[in-house]
Amino acid sequence: QKIILSTLYLRLTSITSTHSPADKFDLPCQFALTQGSTVTQQGTVSLSKLSSTISVSQRVVVIMAACDVTLLRIKVPPLSPAKLKVALPNLVEEQLIGDPVKNLFVAGKATDNLRSIAVIQRTFFESLVKQLTAYGARQIKAVPAQLCLPSHPDSVSAAIHEQHDRIELAIRLSENEGMGLTLDAEPEAAIHSLCTLAPAAVIGMYVPQASV
Repeated sequence: QKIILSTLYLRLTSITSTHSPADKFDLPCQFALTQGSTVTQQGTVSLSKLSSTISVSQRVVVIMAACDVTLLRIKVPPLSPAKLKVALPNLVEEQLIGDPVKNLFVAGKATDNLRSIAVIQRTFFESLVKQLTAYGARQIKAVPAQLCLPSHPDSVSAAIHEQHDRIELAIRLSENEGMGLTLDAEPEAAIHSLCTLAPAAVIGMYVPQASV
């Protein structure tokens, strides 16, 4: 008999959207629980109220806010995984603001002699994994929201995520490139920023139904 895995998808609010990072696990969190390709539960609650759902899920996929993950495209020499892990902070140091030691780095596959490097705040991510594990998570995978958007060679994809008086804007520029911004909740400002970042592209924008 084929075993169908249950997967819990969590879309986290950006840690930059609150003045109290210590309370990040009480922020609204969109979730969807799936059994195979069927969504069995969905909604928006704080992460701390999802502990029982997390404990019964076989996998947890965390969609990190685009503005919390910096994606870099850099040329990386051929290195073993162990040596690459050690070398990454030095390889990306010139492209970062602040101390690389305060960040975690994850390298994607090499394409055209380049690698995509995901950078995220170390203390935030480690505390997130610790909290999910305490809730009973068995398998945890994290993906940046900008790389969850469709990728088309002739267009740019963008998504609006509304949070109180702020807008989180996720943008996918290409298969391996994307970014995120946190803006005031003004639609005109979000569209202006998007057009400035992708002035020559056709843009496909995803917005909440109530904001169409």
